[in-house]
Amino acid sequence: SYSYVFQGQTGSLDHAFVTSSSLSQLTGSSVWNINADEPIGKDYNQEFNPAYLYSADPYRSSDHDPVLVGFNLQGAQNTPPAVSITSPSTGASYSAGSNITLQATATDADGSIVKVEFYAGSLKLGADSTAPYEYTARNVEAGTYTITALATDNDSALAVSDSIVITVAACQGSGTISAEGYNGIPGTQVANLLGSPAYPDSPSVSVSLGQFEFGSNIGDNYGARVRGYICAPSTGYYTFYIAGDHQCGLWLSTDENPANKSLIAYSELPVPLRAYYNRSTQRSALVHLFKGARYYIEALHKEATGNDHLSVAWQLPDGNIEAPIPGRRLSPWQSSSSARVAGNFNQAMEKAGRLQSSNLNVTFSPNPSNTYFNLSAKSAVLKPLAVTVTDASGKVIERVQNLTSGAALQLGSNYAPGVYFVEVRQGAQTVRTKLIKQ
Repeated sequence: SYSYVFQGQTGSLDHAFVTSSSLSQLTGSSVWNINADEPIGKDYNQEFNPAYLYSADPYRSSDHDPVLVGFNLQGAQNTPPAVSITSPSTGASYSAGSNITLQATATDADGSIVKVEFYAGSLKLGADSTAPYEYTARNVEAGTYTITALATDNDSALAVSDSIVITVAACQGSGTISAEGYNGIPGTQVANLLGSPAYPDSPSVSVSLGQFEFGSNIGDNYGARVRGYICAPSTGYYTFYIAGDHQCGLWLSTDENPANKSLIAYSELPVPLRAYYNRSTQRSALVHLFKGARYYIEALHKEATGNDHLSVAWQLPDGNIEAPIPGRRLSPWQSSSSARVAGNFNQAMEKAGRLQSSNLNVTFSPNPSNTYFNLSAKSAVLKPLAVTVTDASGKVIERVQNLTSGAALQLGSNYAPGVYFVEVRQGAQTVRTKLIKQ
């Protein structure tokens, strides 16, 4: 091939050179004959042509044919990043409501990491653009989760880590909650209990309750603490209620740690048994709980004289009310081989009350009765007695003050048939009994 003709001769003044490193990408070369060959009788030189044919501009005429060279050029190949999950390890287990921190390492051999995203199945949990790459999933519900990390480099190349599987277990109520009673503490305020030398390490009784309730009419001048854990059956907003006689308060933690508890409901004055709606303070604000999570819960109660009881209820996200909260939602603060079975809190406190009242002898006859009851009260102590009668709901039916020891008293002639509770008090001594009107 040639690229020009001059005075009857052909030749090539234009050449293309390829380096050895580019030779593998060369696809071919050729002369592109786009100019007519110069005839022998015609010499295209300056003697026969005007000067403008040789002007120095980009469009100057040429009788040379161009040389064409073809290449198949490929850009540098991007190496994808590498990513792996470093924490937690596969098979790790947690309690529902836990905060779980996911951590990963990511590298890119020929660039940089733009971000690392964390997934539970196909659900994106979050992302981090700065090493060390991590994301904290908060208040995780019960379930089994497959976790992966997705890394993106500066050339938009992607890499997916090996997956890990973690298990989040739901809280299961054991059926009881712990209760502690402290005898011999006068006063109606919870502060009287908190200020007692016996509180919190020296309770008179330590038992288990089958529901979040005890009473009624256990004794006088005592305080109580009920504590343990409550399991949320579903995610949503809950409302808690408390009722007691005398003063009581309810604390709930944001998790299972007692250090994070706060007061959510209370009653400064006595209310009847399970009367949750008498005062606005007895009801908590809406509390958001997570399904299967375990939360520390605690109620404090203080009794002086008269009726006494404590009960805690809640309203679930679906609107149902459990009053009191049943044992299947509860777990004790700590297990103990010496803890008594549910229901013995009343018996233990009543026994302690009888020991304190050993110098006061009270009898009622007849009992049961369809007419009236004769009261006989004898004591070695020369102090007046007070008698209080309540019905089954806790309402005071009759009260007698300044009764002399040994004096006779007739009660109940106008009582309707039913069950009544009588409290005879002399100073710090108290005797309680049940009357049946037929």
